[in-house]
Amino acid sequence: IYWLVNHMRIKSLEQQKHKLEKAVAERTNELAEINATKDKLFSVIAHDLRNPFNVILGYTDVLIEGYQKFDKKMMEQILENLKTAGDGAFTLLENLLNWSRSQRGVIEFSPKSILLADFIAVVLFEIEAVAKKKGVAIENRIEDKSIEVYADYNMLLLIFRNLLTNAVKFSNPG
Repeated sequence: IYWLVNHMRIKSLEQQKHKLEKAVAERTNELAEINATKDKLFSVIAHDLRNPFNVILGYTDVLIEGYQKFDKKMMEQILENLKTAGDGAFTLLENLLNWSRSQRGVIEFSPKSILLADFIAVVLFEIEAVAKKKGVAIENRIEDKSIEVYADYNMLLLIFRNLLTNAVKFSNPG
């Protein structure tokens, strides 16, 4: 009887060990996938940040070396390009911070009534410079100014900003 009880305990422990090993292997694979996604995300972000910072640094060098030589129109163009590049970098960083908060579960969900027309006007204003530089026209066709949506303002802003930024980024001029 003693041998049988011990044998059953050993079998039970072996089964538990097998289940634990399987669970550890699954978690290890999940972590590997998460790390690969994170690495890819950082690679994409680094690439996307490089362009606006190259613009900012390049124009800054041009200004330092010879801003006295530029006429008013040239200075305005350089400043507009600096602003566009800065806005693009800032938007990318904001998106990264929001994504990071969402991954850590610290984004607070606070829905409220939002006037859609006013909200869209804010989003369009934020990406207007980028669209203008690319030669993309954006039209706000919301006619009914009284339409309300019930949503979290910041989450909705993030979604619309991303959608419109990508729409501009992948559109041809026009």
